[in-house]
Amino acid sequence: MRARSSVTRPVLLVLLVVGVVGALSGGVYGAFFATTSNPSSALSAKRIFPGDRTTSAWSFTDAVNGTATDASDPIAFDDALSKTTKAWATTWSATRYVEFDYLTTQPDGLAVSGATFDFRYRPATATDTVCFYLEVRSVSSGSLVATYGSTGTPAGCVTGAGYTTVSTSLPAVSTTAIANDLRVRAYMRNQNGARAIVIDSARVTGSHHGAFTLYPSLHVDRADGTVQTNSWSFATAGDSATFFSGRWPTAYTANRWIELGTSGFVPAGATVTGAELTHTYRSGRSGTPFCYYLEAYVSGGLIGSYGSTSSDISCNSSNSTWTTDVVPMPEVDTVARANNLVIRLYGKSTSAGGRESEHDRVHVTFTYELD
Repeated sequence: MRARSSVTRPVLLVLLVVGVVGALSGGVYGAFFATTSNPSSALSAKRIFPGDRTTSAWSFTDAVNGTATDASDPIAFDDALSKTTKAWATTWSATRYVEFDYLTTQPDGLAVSGATFDFRYRPATATDTVCFYLEVRSVSSGSLVATYGSTGTPAGCVTGAGYTTVSTSLPAVSTTAIANDLRVRAYMRNQNGARAIVIDSARVTGSHHGAFTLYPSLHVDRADGTVQTNSWSFATAGDSATFFSGRWPTAYTANRWIELGTSGFVPAGATVTGAELTHTYRSGRSGTPFCYYLEAYVSGGLIGSYGSTSSDISCNSSNSTWTTDVVPMPEVDTVARANNLVIRLYGKSTSAGGRESEHDRVHVTFTYELD
């Protein structure tokens, strides 16, 4: 009898547990599959989950000396600014190319459609014809993703003194993971002689839940086979590419500033909950304090001030140690404000006669989501 009792008790315990689990699972099953309602339960999904997306300032106006001058990234926009490469060969070569890296700016986990490389350039000599083909690569690994065109069938050719935009579809850029790790390499040859080309812009465009544009954070000029890296001043800290200003006045002045334009490429219908500026700078001369404050504009209208003529955001007297400020901008709370933000920096140098400043990074991080 004692042996039978030791077997019966575990069996009863198992039956009891199964009964409890069955009762609970029956309730869960009923809540999901029966014809009853369960108003206290809700499942939600978003097209873009809440998150921070960071981009650099690309357009730039320099009015430190009192006269506004366009000093934007020379290969970001179709404008009067450009970059002349070194001399190309008349034959194709695996060691002769120009290469563009793009910042990580897009939300993760999205499908991309219509990705296109828009390359606007011209031969430096009007009678030349310059052709190219493309490779799409990963910045992080350097690995090849896809090739467009070839030495026998170039992706495009341009002849003459006028700029031409050649648009090449990039179907391999099919997700934001690829777009956020994107390098485009253009192999080129000049059919007429060992001469240069002039690049006006080299952008990548595409769409997920909204259209976006990627601007080069750096480009490598290897036209003559020797690497020359050209970084955009404000894109990355610590890369030796900086903006060194002219002399600031000793007191804040209404017409002495630098102005930086950026866009979050936030899709229509998104909820924007703010932005913040990251600014890395130092004085242009040791022992000379440089101080600044900021204003934010959209379509020419002031939306926010950060610091003032009587309250600096910060000051730095060193020309060897960088200061990094993170400035919240809660007024950037709509799609229109995120996509059209212009930041104006007023500066002063309190030493007699005024001195310069040096700026290494200007990033804006936008926080948003899309239901």
